[in-house]
Amino acid sequence: LSVGTKVSPFTRVLLVRHGQTEWNVQGRFQGHMDSPLTPVGVEQARVTGERLRRAFQLDAIYSSDLPRAAQTAKLLAEGTGIGVTVDERLRERNFGIFEGKNFDEMRETHPIEFDLMRNGGGDYVIPGGESKLQVLRRLHSFIDEIPEQHEGKTVLLVSHGGTLNIMMKAMLHLPPETATNWEMLNLNLSQLIHRKEPHPGWKVRTIGDVSHLEAAGLI
Repeated sequence: LSVGTKVSPFTRVLLVRHGQTEWNVQGRFQGHMDSPLTPVGVEQARVTGERLRRAFQLDAIYSSDLPRAAQTAKLLAEGTGIGVTVDERLRERNFGIFEGKNFDEMRETHPIEFDLMRNGGGDYVIPGGESKLQVLRRLHSFIDEIPEQHEGKTVLLVSHGGTLNIMMKAMLHLPPETATNWEMLNLNLSQLIHRKEPHPGWKVRTIGDVSHLEAAGLI
């Protein structure tokens, strides 16, 4: 930056996926259906909460309204004095006919739709569910509000693997159907930074950090 360039305070958004669930262990797609956190998932949330309290001064916490995410958010909020605001726009993608099934069951029962879900465009709507573009539209309506409501603050969002993948691709200006090779593990931590000046918009600071879970032997 040149001398005299104005740099505005940044808004920090921390993105966290919910803790491990029983269906995560079984390899089943959850979508809008739900599965309870495992004891490992609860411990992942405890360890992540400790890291967040050490490293950041949280100003607000938002969560998907699905129970696995809301429970994780409540565990992360312990000791912060901050309440959790639930918002259905942070929900997982609705996987329709695939919810509750593992990959083998999906291939066996709906082979054509399974291939389209994995390899079709961002506008492919799963029967009974959503397209990636539909998820992106509801995410945009949420994330655009954060800098206006929490300028210069640190905000925690607790959501889901599919949703966070779509959000991260949008921040990197990638189409939602783009294949990626990063991991979006349970209780991983990603960071987004938003500034209004000199270059307004979002920047990605970290993706999928699980060093706190590795140190605790939880992945």
